[in-house]
Amino acid sequence: MRAPLVILLVACALVAAACGGSSKRLTHAEFAAKANAVCSKYNDRLKALPAPRNAKQFADLVHNGKALIKQEIADLRKLRPPAAEQSTFDGMLVGAADGLPILDQMETAARSGDLRRAQQLDAKLGIKDSQVNAVARRLGLGSCAARA
Repeated sequence: MRAPLVILLVACALVAAACGGSSKRLTHAEFAAKANAVCSKYNDRLKALPAPRNAKQFADLVHNGKALIKQEIADLRKLRPPAAEQSTFDGMLVGAADGLPILDQMETAARSGDLRRAQQLDAKLGIKDSQVNAVARRLGLGSCAARA
């Protein structure tokens, strides 16, 4: 009877380790530093994208920017903030991801030459960004609150 229990405990420990279940949560200072570093890296990459001169280039900018934002969100999801901040951080990431369909619509509008619609969608995205940025600032993530 004891051997199955030991095997079960070892198996559970291995599963937890493989899934990151035993990874330590970051302190607030560690979390803020790591998250701000991630956001700074992607802000720099977004700023480095070439400025568009026409609708096609604008569509390309939105497409490439969206890919960077998706990767930024994925990199941020890897962080383990303090337990007290997890729910707020998760909400921030959901809010950021909620902007991706707007970017899809912007890209479609630009590809069809409808820059007026793309501008309307950019304003809509700005509202979403403001909400996400407010949460980022509350968490001490100033670099994540900056729109590149």
